[in-house]
Amino acid sequence: MPEPILAPIFNRINQFLSNLIKKEEDFSSETFETYTRDLSQFLASIGRSLLKLFLELNQPSDNQLEYEGRKYFYKKTEDREYATLFGIITVSRRVYFNTETRKSLIPLEKSLRMEKQFATVEVRELIGYLSGFLTPKTIWDVLSRFGNCSLSLSSIQRIGDAVGRAMETSKEEIIKAAQNQETQLPEGTDVVAVSLDGVNMMLRETGTLKRRPQTRPGHDLLEGGSSCYKNAGVATVSFYKPVTREGKPILQRRRTIVVAHAPEERMKSLKSELELEVCHYMSIAPSNLKKVVIMDGARGLWAYVDGCELFHGWVQIVDFHHCCEHLSILAEQIFGKSSTKGKRWYSKYRLVLLTERDGIKKMLRSAKRYLKKMNKSRFSNMLQYFAKNEKRMNYAFFRQEGLPIGSGPVEAACKTIVKARLCCSGMRWTRKRAQRILRIRTTIRNNRWDVAWRICKFKKTTTN
Repeated sequence: MPEPILAPIFNRINQFLSNLIKKEEDFSSETFETYTRDLSQFLASIGRSLLKLFLELNQPSDNQLEYEGRKYFYKKTEDREYATLFGIITVSRRVYFNTETRKSLIPLEKSLRMEKQFATVEVRELIGYLSGFLTPKTIWDVLSRFGNCSLSLSSIQRIGDAVGRAMETSKEEIIKAAQNQETQLPEGTDVVAVSLDGVNMMLRETGTLKRRPQTRPGHDLLEGGSSCYKNAGVATVSFYKPVTREGKPILQRRRTIVVAHAPEERMKSLKSELELEVCHYMSIAPSNLKKVVIMDGARGLWAYVDGCELFHGWVQIVDFHHCCEHLSILAEQIFGKSSTKGKRWYSKYRLVLLTERDGIKKMLRSAKRYLKKMNKSRFSNMLQYFAKNEKRMNYAFFRQEGLPIGSGPVEAACKTIVKARLCCSGMRWTRKRAQRILRIRTTIRNNRWDVAWRICKFKKTTTN
């Protein structure tokens, strides 16, 4: 590289260093803060200068070139701004023209695969990754205050949405590529547990808002509108290893794969993707792997599990926490609210369920006896809940077999994957945009970002 081209940059570096590297008479935290800020800004300016020089030097200088069998002739040089990690740079790019097709060619953008792109691939990855955690406004605030890459709010919104859209359209390719790298289960895995659940989120579409019964005048005016709550779907595949802690055997969760989908009729896409994940892990699992499905008592989800051939032969468990919630309601129905006797009965049979084989049968016998004695047969619906799930509530046996009895991973995923990002104050979503954010969040959560980005960073997507 000719030395005269770099001379201005070297001169700036020498001048800056001579002013910066010196002993301060009044050295303090404020001095250090100023020093750090000035150094950061200077390094960013040098980075912008070098990037501009690098890009302009790596353009063709010929007046004529051939591309895809057509001849293009040099037409003009025009300036174009690009967003880089060092900040905005202005590059003089050479433009070529084909007289037959009347189309222009910009070799620099072809080489960088940046046709009609304002941001470099590193900036697009940064914005896409942050979009999984932060709103566009928050990303803009952070970059404006702490970064050199200051973009407009609309650019951040477009880039984040484009990344989510590319990952959503390429989901099967991403999952397959990630699974090709996962050739064995986490070390020591003895149990795999699958869970499904739903979580409410607000959509930007016509519907009704669930709320408490009308208690004050005016509530009848709030029956519908342009927003409504719908259930997003969440599923998890968790891997457990038996370990001993303080002399007691426990299950240690080694890894959890999370699948999440925006509200959809019968959660079809969620179930399809879950089955894709489970099929892969079953294909590399040892024959003696223990397999369980753990959920709350939602009848629709259990009907899906019963009807899905993939889960035939799996142990079915109702989450112990949900079981206790219903046990508490049943105790209240039998003995009344805040009843000391009801509290004792609940505590006794919670322990029975947890420690005695067929404890569910003992609890049901006791509840039926009290209901009959107190003539409260109208509360038989709660008993039906326990009777229908009796085989799924043999917790003492499940624990003896070394199986988990809680659906904590999917409950946590509902909060951390969906609620934390999509349910902040005032947020309303279209289904497509919500799904793009969920795709980014689950990709990061499942430690598959690098695989996904290699596939998606140059993907061309539509703008809908």
